[in-house]
This record gives sequence, C-alpha cells and structure tokens, in this order.
Amino acid sequence: MKTVLIEQTNLDSCVNEAQREHVIVTRQGKPTALVTGIDEEQLDLGNNDSFLEANGGKTYPRHCQSRGIRKVD
Repeated sequence: MKTVLIEQTNLDSCVNEAQREHVIVTRQGKPTALVTGIDEEQLDLGNNDSFLEANGGKTYPRHCQSRGIRKVD
C-alpha cells in the first residue's frame, strides 16, 4: 500500500500506481481517499446481478447498474 500527498500527485499518477497496489491519498497528514485498481473480471462481477445476489449484495435498478453503480448498505 502506497501513501501520497494530494499536493504532490495527480489522478493519472494515482490510477497508474493503483494498478499495482492500493494508493492512499492524504491531505494535511490525514487519509482522504483510497484509489484501487480493478480488472475486467472484477468489473464484470460487480455488474452481475446473479453474482451479487448469491453473495448477499444489494443491487440498484437497471439504469444505475448500467453505470456501474451499486447500492451499499
């Protein structure tokens, strides 16, 4: 896991690094964001109703799912 200061990074750099390891972005010494990479398989599973329901996940209506948005309790 890598930690970077928000003042010393940019989104492109964080996303590139997140493909290898989680990136914690800090502001004034406090964590403010976690950037984590995903691959195609994770993206497909995250949008698969059967997989989510089988694993206890809740889903949003279809118009949200098509945008990769999932309900989090």
